[in-house]
Amino acid sequence: MLNDVELLALCSFLHDVGKLVFRAGRKGERHYEETYNILREFLPEDIAEIASHHHESKITPLEWKPSALSGEKKILAEIISQADNISSALEREDEEKGTSRMVNIFSTLRNGKRREIDYSKEDIENFLQTLKVLFSSMKAEEVPLGFLDVISRTFLINIPETTMSGPVETSLYSHQKLTAAFAVAIYHYLLEKYEDLRNFPFGKVSENEKCFLLLEIDISGIQKFLYHVGMKKALRFLMGRSFFISLLAPLIKEDLIRGLHVTDFNFLVTSGGFILSVLPNTQSVKDTLRKILDRYSRSLFFLTDGNLLLHSASVEFSPSDTKNFKKVSEDLMKRMERSKQLPFRDQFEEMFNYNEDESEICDLCGFNEMRMNLFRKRWDTLVIDGKKYRLCELCSFMNDVLEKLGKGKVYLSRNEEWNVGRGDILIYVKSIEDLLNENPKDLLSGIRSFHHIPYELGYESKEFDVIAKSGPGAPFLAYMAMDMDDVGKLIEELMNEKPSLSRFAEFSIRLDIFFRNEVSKIVKSDIEEPKRLWNRIEKKPDKFILYVGGDDLIVVGHFSAIIPLAFKIEEKFKEFFANENITISSGISIVPRNYPVRIAVERAQDNLELSKRNRKGKITVFKRTFNFSNDFWKILDLFSEHINLGGETLFLFNVNDPEKNSLIRRTTLWKILWILSQKAERAQEKVKKIVMLRYTISRIFEGIVRSAKEEERGRLYKWYKELPKFFVGKAHSDLVLSTLEYLELLSRKEEIR
Repeated sequence: MLNDVELLALCSFLHDVGKLVFRAGRKGERHYEETYNILREFLPEDIAEIASHHHESKITPLEWKPSALSGEKKILAEIISQADNISSALEREDEEKGTSRMVNIFSTLRNGKRREIDYSKEDIENFLQTLKVLFSSMKAEEVPLGFLDVISRTFLINIPETTMSGPVETSLYSHQKLTAAFAVAIYHYLLEKYEDLRNFPFGKVSENEKCFLLLEIDISGIQKFLYHVGMKKALRFLMGRSFFISLLAPLIKEDLIRGLHVTDFNFLVTSGGFILSVLPNTQSVKDTLRKILDRYSRSLFFLTDGNLLLHSASVEFSPSDTKNFKKVSEDLMKRMERSKQLPFRDQFEEMFNYNEDESEICDLCGFNEMRMNLFRKRWDTLVIDGKKYRLCELCSFMNDVLEKLGKGKVYLSRNEEWNVGRGDILIYVKSIEDLLNENPKDLLSGIRSFHHIPYELGYESKEFDVIAKSGPGAPFLAYMAMDMDDVGKLIEELMNEKPSLSRFAEFSIRLDIFFRNEVSKIVKSDIEEPKRLWNRIEKKPDKFILYVGGDDLIVVGHFSAIIPLAFKIEEKFKEFFANENITISSGISIVPRNYPVRIAVERAQDNLELSKRNRKGKITVFKRTFNFSNDFWKILDLFSEHINLGGETLFLFNVNDPEKNSLIRRTTLWKILWILSQKAERAQEKVKKIVMLRYTISRIFEGIVRSAKEEERGRLYKWYKELPKFFVGKAHSDLVLSTLEYLELLSRKEEIR
């Protein structure tokens, strides 16, 4: 049986499900009536009643107001009614049957043009069908609210929160989540006052009561911790550390859910090392919150030798503050800055209370046994290529968890030893689409909490040497650092324009969706563009995410995949955020296969900083910085063209073997690169450079045109005309130079040391 908090959270999260009837194009009554009709099909009557009786406007019929209910159901419905009003970004009197699409909130920033987001009626039908299957096969108390949260986010993120006409910036998913968060917080706030639900005189708080607590948790030092690996099979343990980082926020969230008696819906964003949550502002919550965060702060500090540091800050706010949220967000930012200025204040004394024993260290991470003695109960031995390695328990955990990843799901039991096995938390790493094909009862039986972590599978048995040889050309690796430009300034603008919590939540949730979900899909997909080039390349290069958190991204793979990937992510970024004035920057380092991971990542991040100098939205690779441009694809596509000449296939540039059936040979490509890279500041130097390019291009075609037939000369002549457009007309372009260097690496067969 659901307890009061779970019942309230479920009802408040589903209170507007009736709006989907209109968005799906069906005919229906008022949305709260449709909510009742939908929920009563597969949920108990009291849940349908509480969820649907949440409106108190003048035009709401008396029989659908909370006052139509009695006892505890009336109190819970009143709480949902107030939470609904607080979480809404709009004043809503008559909101039925409108068909306006949702406006992308990012398109309204930086003087952008408002862009609407299309939604799929099929997504709505899939969501309603999933609800029906889920609750028909399981009791309400058996369904993890985290699972309901994940499928709602998947299907409802592009559905406007309201069915009224006019521009709407908040999704139905964000509105549902905020409503449930506020409802649970109001309940606990009133419970502290009246001790029992039956004693509540009403289910409301005043507009100025500081009944809410906005909590931010940020784990710093992630990248320093992540790349601190120095042994054979380094990639295996690097992936283990990456997955461990992915687990941290969900595990902290789960402990907070249990300790504070809140739900998954109270956590607006849980990603990487970042958590943003709306909690009840009660003394018991504050006391328990401090204990849980102190325990994690201490554990992370000593487990990782001070590399991972947990920072937290919180701000109290009232219902009225949610409509003018700027001051709340600024206060939270200042408190988080103060927290980060004193990173070791809680561990300062303990840091000097142990004696190091240099003979007892972990062969993987190098951490000292005495320093970890309170947390690590055992040492394990791992054998690689006949050599024994001594592992601390944290590194052993990372090794064990990788064994589970290949199966697509990871079950974690919560105990002091961090053992991996079937337990009461399910961390699911498959795609949501695959997940929904499984039987919910079989999947979720006995699971209390559910978290979805987009994660790259199948690399636990590979190493950098294998990945470096997975693609065409030279066996080089590429590391890419990428992040969104000026996120802080965007949030500042968001708060200056219409400073509401609902807009702030929508901003944060959509940012998280792109970097955690959309980027994961892009990385998993094959490189296809330009099609003429990749259709001729048999090898499919490996690439995968090392770290993603907030708007930060680190990807590693064969160089042939990483450079096109940067352009593809930037292209999808523009589509997703629908604003030409919001940009993303990238830095790429291309290194030999045995290059130290930490240094390679640092080089990529240094290149990212170069991309952000002056005007942002650029990419830096091959020691050059330039704008993202479709010319990259155009040059690759042009060089992939071929014709039939004398019964044989002649490529403009045969990337598989430039010395055979290739109009442009490697020596010629190098000559063009050399000419383009020459500085030409004075007019005379520029003319000389252009003459050299034209002469080199003419020599390419001179002999071949003479021997070609009449019909074959047309294509050759077209090539002759098109090449100067890229080389002569854009002799200054770093993009052209970098694209040609990319082609050179693709055609290289040996590794130059």
